[in-house]
Amino acid sequence: MIEIMYDSVEQETENAWLIEFEPGVQHWMPKSQCEEPDGNTIEVKDWLVDKKELEEYVV
Repeated sequence: MIEIMYDSVEQETENAWLIEFEPGVQHWMPKSQCEEPDGNTIEVKDWLVDKKELEEYVV
């Protein structure tokens, strides 16, 4: 798991969170591949960081 920073949780469904990483950069993050968002960080499986190109948000 990799910890990444984000600005806000915009929406939540039963299966995913819509995370805004910075203005104009949002991604749906599947709950099955992440830990519960905490403050302004979330732990995400390594492959998901690579797939969504979120390396610049790694803590």
